[in-house]
Amino acid sequence: MKVLVVSKDGRVGKSAIAREVFYANMKNNPLYVEIESLNESTSDYSSITNLVRFETLNSENIKDFFVTVADHKGDVVADGGASEIHAIQSLLKDQGFLVSTFFDLIVIPLTLGSREVRSFIDISTTLIESGMKPDSILPIVNFYDRSSKLEEKLFSPVKKFGLPFIEDDFLFLPRMDGIENLSSSKLSSLDFSEKAELEARKAISENKGEKNTSVLVEIYMNSSSVSKVKEVTPELFSRIEYKVSSLGGSEGALRPKSSKRNESQEG
Repeated sequence: MKVLVVSKDGRVGKSAIAREVFYANMKNNPLYVEIESLNESTSDYSSITNLVRFETLNSENIKDFFVTVADHKGDVVADGGASEIHAIQSLLKDQGFLVSTFFDLIVIPLTLGSREVRSFIDISTTLIESGMKPDSILPIVNFYDRSSKLEEKLFSPVKKFGLPFIEDDFLFLPRMDGIENLSSSKLSSLDFSEKAELEARKAISENKGEKNTSVLVEIYMNSSSVSKVKEVTPELFSRIEYKVSSLGGSEGALRPKSSKRNESQEG
């Protein structure tokens, strides 16, 4: 499976999704491709063992980018940094055919804020206008809770702009403290758990064996929240794998499927 994860906004958990939903669950020699010029490198994460970084994408290195993705014998997740969104949007617009050839899915993380939903609409519109099939676009709604007004905040705006997505096309990652902890800490789930254990040992040592209840409770609550992420993300990844395989496997551009979307359009 080869996926490109992209968002115009920096507060939707994009890199956490790239790391925890995709890279952490990929089994076939996964490669993490980073497109980022401002934020720290993902190479700082001990759990990311195979990484290539592009500071940006332009006419000088675009060929190297596609060759890196195409030639890798295994899974690939490319994390498109928000700082490079203009370069990435140009890539999606001008090189849409190559993107759909070498990537199985374009993953767009979003939240239900009006700005984030509009960003999803803008990126999806660019992709579809470049010739990409809607089936190859996977929106993941992050920080979702059941009280959210999906029709008002998401489905109505999507319909208003004429995008051919239906409810079943969206995946929802429930609001979990663990995802927010990972996003703010810039740590992978493995790194976070190891750090929590070290902090717990340090707290105990500094108090010479005495119980520092408030510190230890906070540490273990944070660690527990991250463990919950590791329980949820494999199931989500399995659903994504099924989607890819049902659409023709990991062979680049996804083939159209017979879906509710097609049925609704025909009706």
